[in-house]
Amino acid sequence: MAADELDPRVEHLLEGLRKLQSEFGEEVADVAQESPAAALESLIQALAQAPREYRAYLEEALACYQQGLYRAAILMVWAAVTQHLYTVAGSRRGGVSAFEIANSARFGTSRKYREITKQDDFLYLGERDFLTLAEDAGMINRNARKGANRTAMICATSVVTRRSTDLGVKRP
Repeated sequence: MAADELDPRVEHLLEGLRKLQSEFGEEVADVAQESPAAALESLIQALAQAPREYRAYLEEALACYQQGLYRAAILMVWAAVTQHLYTVAGSRRGGVSAFEIANSARFGTSRKYREITKQDDFLYLGERDFLTLAEDAGMINRNARKGANRTAMICATSVVTRRSTDLGVKRP
């Protein structure tokens, strides 16, 4: 491989990111609303109102954002969102049992089945499975599930994909 060529695995990841951006990317419509300063202010406001269940995630997201560690900030915000969803589902009357009914119906005969008896058991589900079961249990609708899955994919892609210089690949 020549010095100016990228590793094929990196090229594959970059091509996936290009495809994702072309399908889901949006132009910045309002610079005042979508600027880094607005994002920082929004994060500060969210932190001020955050319940203790996920306050630490938002505190770390703010610290990362202020240090210019934007990918880490994205991950921490997504962790806060996930924890919020777990909390809402677990505190809803009949929420855990509704999840177990959906879980048993969807995965009961599968090797990946694991009984859900308490809110902490949500941690054993992947995010995609959790969102699917939330839809099956009637807690969210199909559009909310699809939107959350897209957001999770974008968060994961922003972390997995790095510039070639981040990977130590030199360009001419």
